[in-house]
Amino acid sequence: MLISTNIAIAVRCSDCGSLRVHHTSLFELFTNRRTELVCTCGQHNAIIKTKDYKSLWMEISCFACQDKHLFKYTLKQLLRGNIITRCIESGIEICFMVSNGDVDELIEKYETDAEELYRELGFLDYFINPEIMMKSLDRIKELDNKGRLSCSCGDN
Repeated sequence: MLISTNIAIAVRCSDCGSLRVHHTSLFELFTNRRTELVCTCGQHNAIIKTKDYKSLWMEISCFACQDKHLFKYTLKQLLRGNIITRCIESGIEICFMVSNGDVDELIEKYETDAEELYRELGFLDYFINPEIMMKSLDRIKELDNKGRLSCSCGDN
């Protein structure tokens, strides 16, 4: 019996909000002590570590709450199939892992539109003009990525 070790991991970027799919194999994940998943915008979204060759620890930078979440997955879970990881605070999907199927199909089934997420979080109701606020937040993130934001105390 052949077992596919290919795995696709899709993580939503905590910076730009895009969903990037990373293709790898379980052998690569378990032989590398540390694997970083990086978005096309340059943001480091997840770090995958293994210590005992039986389980993976995944630290995900959450786009929903802007915190870092730590999850543990066993080899058995990874081989079994589709894993959907949710933000601990909001319950929003932040990561999809597929070992025996189409990751795009899983994402399409569970992914929520960004505007719907903002509506769920109450973001659109909080501001008079949410479009301008979104543009402002995008600009602030852009400045932060370039290292152009700092406090009067001198810290970034």
